[in-house]
Amino acid sequence: MSENEAAEAAAWWRTVLGEFPTGVALVTTTDEQDEPMAMIVGSFVAVSQDPPMVGFLPVAGSGTFAALQAKRTFSVSVLGANHEMLSRAFGGRAENRFELAEWNTSPAGDMRVADALAWFDCELNAVHEGGDHVVVLADVRDYGVGDGGGGLPLLFLRGGYGTFAAPSERFDASDLSRKLRMVSRLRAIITELAEQHGVGVLLGALAGSRSSCSPRRADGRWERSLASTRSSA
Repeated sequence: MSENEAAEAAAWWRTVLGEFPTGVALVTTTDEQDEPMAMIVGSFVAVSQDPPMVGFLPVAGSGTFAALQAKRTFSVSVLGANHEMLSRAFGGRAENRFELAEWNTSPAGDMRVADALAWFDCELNAVHEGGDHVVVLADVRDYGVGDGGGGLPLLFLRGGYGTFAAPSERFDASDLSRKLRMVSRLRAIITELAEQHGVGVLLGALAGSRSSCSPRRADGRWERSLASTRSSA
């Protein structure tokens, strides 16, 4: 394959993949001098629920990943539509990129975006070669949701940023995030009670005026929807 043909094939590959929208996440760690390092990824993915594991695919030879691999811990901040400029700054390695957000710090010393939609504190589990990228698998040590300040999820599609339409005109991302944080805080207590009584529990939160979520019985069958329950009340 000639140089021009290789360039055309690479361009077509990126064009085709550009039709697949991805979320945007910021992966952060620290180097040997405890200086923060970070990279934007569109390949962040859940791998396992039991045990909790996640993954992402950085470019082989990435300096940030080299620091992450040496330290073995990192944090992932899932970005919202209000973080577009932050994503552009880290994608372009702007000198002031760490000054464009407020940060929290994990127990391992890794930075998290304070108003990220969700965050995960991770420890490196395995690394596999994957062509010009590497496949990173990590154990999740802790995780949670933000305060809703990031807005709806930030998406990357066809070389540009965007988001999606809310499921209802009355949808309130901040209110939903608040409810999810409350559920997260109650998770351990509810799990313990469920195990004591031998039942299954499904928690949900209303997003706006509609919901497709329903309570579930211990035998796994779905009960009546919230909408039908309300209409018959």
